[in-house]
Amino acid sequence: ATHPMMESMSEEAILEEMVSDKTKLEEIFGREVAGFALPFSYHDEKINRCGIAAGFEYARISEESMGFTVPMNYHRWIGTLFHIRPELESCVDRFLQTDQELALFQPIGHSYDLDVEEMGDRREAVMARLSSHKDIWSATHIEIVRYLRAMAKADIKENQIVNNSDVDLWFLVDGNVKVLHPGEKENLLCQKMQSQPHKNVAIA
Repeated sequence: ATHPMMESMSEEAILEEMVSDKTKLEEIFGREVAGFALPFSYHDEKINRCGIAAGFEYARISEESMGFTVPMNYHRWIGTLFHIRPELESCVDRFLQTDQELALFQPIGHSYDLDVEEMGDRREAVMARLSSHKDIWSATHIEIVRYLRAMAKADIKENQIVNNSDVDLWFLVDGNVKVLHPGEKENLLCQKMQSQPHKNVAIA
């Protein structure tokens, strides 16, 4: 895999680069490569089209949202903040205190930062703090993408939920967590329902 300046490349060259890198990495690691981080901060519709055509399911760009909203465009995924920022711990505080139904916290950055910036212990402390909360799901990008796509297939009506996906889905019904296996349904009657998990943490 290379680290090109894609704004100076043709769409054909970008697609060839993506397909080639995806194939080589999958051969090296013996596993699926479902997404990637875009080099630098460049992104446009050309990149979006190439990523989809190459078979990628998501692409993360080098921007910060400083918020916890799940991206609507998986091929223009914006992380929460760079993990070298001094606001990292205060951002974790805000995440743990939010009442947002589906909040996503994603610290982003290069792995070499852990050594260069001598922040390995700091990052470990943050992740240990997050993992101590039972209502937080620690997941990869692709796990989140595929779960949300499966949730979108659920048939949610006023009196019933049907899991039309091929994976387990979680719902909060009258304060109790209910797991619906593929093909299962749950009658709601007058129960209150929301999708679960309440919070996600993406660690990529």
